[in-house]
Amino acid sequence: MLWDGIWTYEVKELLRKILEGNAEVIIRLGGIVVYGSHIILLVDMLRRGTLVHLLIRDLEGTSIEVPNLVEINEVIKTIRYGLFIADGYIQESRVTIGTSQTWQNILVAFLFPGKIHSNIIGIDVNKKDVKLMWFLRTDYTPGDLLFEINNNTVIAALFGAILGDGSVTIRNVYNYKEPVIDLTNKDFNDVRWRLLLSELVKGGRTYPMHLMFLGSKAIDMARRIVNVMPPTLKELMDALNVSKWVTLREMANMELKWRRGKWVVNVLNYKFSVATNPLMLYHYVKSEDEAQVIINILKENGIEAHRKKSGQYIMVVIPARSLNNNDNIKIQTI
Repeated sequence: MLWDGIWTYEVKELLRKILEGNAEVIIRLGGIVVYGSHIILLVDMLRRGTLVHLLIRDLEGTSIEVPNLVEINEVIKTIRYGLFIADGYIQESRVTIGTSQTWQNILVAFLFPGKIHSNIIGIDVNKKDVKLMWFLRTDYTPGDLLFEINNNTVIAALFGAILGDGSVTIRNVYNYKEPVIDLTNKDFNDVRWRLLLSELVKGGRTYPMHLMFLGSKAIDMARRIVNVMPPTLKELMDALNVSKWVTLREMANMELKWRRGKWVVNVLNYKFSVATNPLMLYHYVKSEDEAQVIINILKENGIEAHRKKSGQYIMVVIPARSLNNNDNIKIQTI
């Protein structure tokens, strides 16, 4: 009935007005908004393309009662917390999760047993597929998400956040398979993240919008995540065949095929890491002054270098052309 009724007609009318140049378009940061009586068209301009949302007004949902299928221990509580800080918000004083993933609907029901109000709030449209946008309001308050911080709960919270905004990949870098755990969030200065970052950044790199684990750090983190998961949750994730979980499992079983010394070059007693695409050496420092001191020392020894801002750090870069002019560096790099 939904697609045969007023919503179908209004979507067609909105698109017709846009194509004919008769629609009232509101330009906002990162995209545009077009309002209809029952439909809101949102277009987000991303670095890798365009994401279109059709938000449906006044569409009623339903409330369901979900049985408790697992012991609610500290690990389960903190997975809830991680998912909440990635994909959640508060509505009517209750923890609410927004998602367009079917498996995440099931996971939320598993993690938040009890009463859940569920309804469809819109449609995500992109090149690969079309997905329904779900709104899941649990019966839990923010106070129910409090937990004791320890090694296991920090890892569990990270896993919850990965299931929300994170990505888990094993990418090919020439003949080397590099494991990467990358967590994107709008604001890592959020007070909810501060509880976790003091522990997590000991193993990862932080950027203004990212928390990233690479190579051996990613493998270690994947193993720790798999080890702290309750058996019932592991079985559920296996049954749902969630790609992030499948890749985490694969990553946890990986063994690094390289020694770190092959990827670090000693240049005038400074340790530079090797990047291969494009080929360059880089070394992180905390201040502009420290970077300039290193650049001056390198130039005095005939090595070209420059500095580059990288998140909260400064990166001293030795480009490929400088490598070709210095046999000592070139031998170490090759």
